[in-house]
Amino acid sequence: MWFELLMSGALIMAMAQCCAASPATPANSSTPAAAAPPPPPATPVSPASPAPTGSSSPAGVLDFKLTDIDGKPYDLAQHKGKVVMLVNVASKCGLTPQYAALEKLHDEYKEQGLVVVGLPCNDFMEQEPGTEAEIKTFCSSTYGVSFPMMSKVTIKGASRSPIYQFIIDQPAPIGGGKEPTWNFTKFIVNREGKIVERVEPRTSPADEKVVARIKSLLSEKAPAASPVKEPEAGASAGKPPAPAASPSPVAPRK
Repeated sequence: MWFELLMSGALIMAMAQCCAASPATPANSSTPAAAAPPPPPATPVSPASPAPTGSSSPAGVLDFKLTDIDGKPYDLAQHKGKVVMLVNVASKCGLTPQYAALEKLHDEYKEQGLVVVGLPCNDFMEQEPGTEAEIKTFCSSTYGVSFPMMSKVTIKGASRSPIYQFIIDQPAPIGGGKEPTWNFTKFIVNREGKIVERVEPRTSPADEKVVARIKSLLSEKAPAASPVKEPEAGASAGKPPAPAASPSPVAPRK
């Protein structure tokens, strides 16, 4: 019996030593989940390119580039410093005979600096239905037109030509949001490139008040051209100007 008791005690001591060597798993604890892999490094975002800047709005009506009746580019800037009359014209209108007065005005005062510019338009009762070639032939053969003629423009609606949008956007009474009401509306531009007069369709270019206004504007002095700055030496070749030569050292007197 004593032998059995000794064996039981030895067994209990052996079990106690085993438990001390291996720490018990705490009750009610679950096996920890595997750690999630670290997230991939964020892809660097390059800064957005600035939105393209549109061309600046023309400063004046003579900064517009049009297309002439022969389909060639026509820059109104060539007339800066002159008095210009812009007229929307039509070949099958009751006012079409104004072509004769426009031609006479242009011919009589062109040497003093007047330019009449015709802009055919089919917006009013479709009274300019022809092609540019047909319009050119009609104007030259019927009225002997020699002043510059442009290709067709649009005055009314969403497809309005930019030059007429510019005119309409001018303060009243030039524009004020009011588009030309009919063919042969005339806009007079002074030597500084500013629209100074709006002449309604039924007023003839030969009207004495219109002629007097033209003569008054022609008598004004054209603005002086901006001086052109001469490039420094070497600048024309894309090179920086040569540095100034250093003065030669003066030997001290003995």
